[in-house]
Amino acid sequence: MNQFGVTLLYMILSEGERMQSSDPNCQLMDDNRWTELVFSVTRELLKVPSSLLSPPLFTPSNLLNLFSRYTDRQRLTLLQDKIQSVLLTTG
Repeated sequence: MNQFGVTLLYMILSEGERMQSSDPNCQLMDDNRWTELVFSVTRELLKVPSSLLSPPLFTPSNLLNLFSRYTDRQRLTLLQDKIQSVLLTTG
């Protein structure tokens, strides 16, 4: 996954999390399409080898908070480790 794609994906997810956190009337979590998108992103990020995942230009601070709403602790830990690994190999 290239740098532009990863950055864009993270920004879209971050904006969804921001909307959900800042607006108590936001029905985003009730929307099955949003839930499926987050599940799909999680599944794909976990499938892609770290060596093929480009580091994003920007990593939103609320990204893991979003994933924690939709994934179990084991997947969240794997995802966090993968994201950190990608950031550390470039830093």
